[in-house]
Formats: sequence, C-alpha cells, structure tokens
Amino acid sequence: PAVSHLFWQKDEKDFQYQAGWFSSNSRYLDFIGSTELIGASYSTSLNTRTDLDSARGTPIQLFLSSRSRVSLLKDGRIVSSAFYDAGNQMLNTSALPEGAYDVEIQVTDLSGKLQVIRRFYAKTPRIPPEGQDLYFVEAGGITRIGRNTSFPESEGEFTIRGGYSHRMRDEFGLDLASAFAATELVAEAGLYYLQPSYSVQPKM
Repeated sequence: PAVSHLFWQKDEKDFQYQAGWFSSNSRYLDFIGSTELIGASYSTSLNTRTDLDSARGTPIQLFLSSRSRVSLLKDGRIVSSAFYDAGNQMLNTSALPEGAYDVEIQVTDLSGKLQVIRRFYAKTPRIPPEGQDLYFVEAGGITRIGRNTSFPESEGEFTIRGGYSHRMRDEFGLDLASAFAATELVAEAGLYYLQPSYSVQPKM
C-alpha cells in the first residue's frame, strides 16, 4: 500500500507549522488548486480559536440602559435569546447561520418594554475574523506517488506558494495569492462583497 501523506504538524496559538510530505494549501489559489509537496509551510491558523461561530460574523454591539433580554431573529424565527447587563454589550451571534441578511434584534427590559432594532449581518468562512489576517507561505519539491514504491517520487520541480486574506469591513474581504514553479508564476486576487440575498466573488 502507498503512503498518502507523512508530515509533522504543530498548532501554536494562531500559527501552524508543517514539514514533511503533505498537500499544499489551495486557499486563495482557486485556479491552480492543490499539489503534493515535500517541504515545509508556515501559516496563520484558526484551529485553536473557540469563538469561530461568532468571530466569522459581523460584530453586533448594543448599548443597554438596563439589564434586558435580547433576542436575535432571522426570517421571523428566534435564533437565540439571552439576558445582558446594562452598558455596551457585544452580542453572542454564534447561533446565526452563514450568509448575508438583516437580523431583527428584540430588546426587552425588565419592565417589559420592547425595542426592535435591525442590523445587517454577514457570516462566511471566506473572509477572516475581524482583527486577524490570514496568510500562508510554503516551499518544497513537487511529488507524485511512485509506481514501484510506497513513498513519493520527486518530479524535479521546486515551488514556492503563498497567500494572504484580509477583512476590510464587515461585508468586504480581499485575498491575494501566488505560486511560482520553474519559470512559471501564477497570481490571483479575489474581492468578496456580501449583501442580503447575494454575494459577489470576482477573481482575477
């Protein structure tokens, strides 16, 4: 039987290190995709974050004059409901699904007074969480499965690949990527713009 991958990997805070025989990172490289490498990579990572369900979405902050129950509704259905203390509060949006849409926020204070607020909300894994840019750099020899061996064989070609992604605003994201091998250089750029009911994702 052939060995599919053999590598060492370590996740440390927001970073990931990898070395050995592995599949290259295809994030932001939609046109050329992934390949098999013997080499090393260094990248930012979200694997150690426990708040991704909220972090990937638009932050929603409210000022509450008193302790209140705050309910989040999508399409008229309550998605989550919780009590928040008075003051500036960042709402827990982890229960909201992916997409771009308007969220109805119902704020009910202890006296029973109801206030309804509408906010645009966008959640997508294609745009990094607010305040955390994502990038990767990897280098190594391109390989293929050997015909007469269980281990990879080099194709005699070296490659360097990298990518970067940034959330510019709640609904805007930008990514850049490039790959170099032999005498060929490929570069891609993507702009993500989310609005209710649709998203635009041009690539260049």
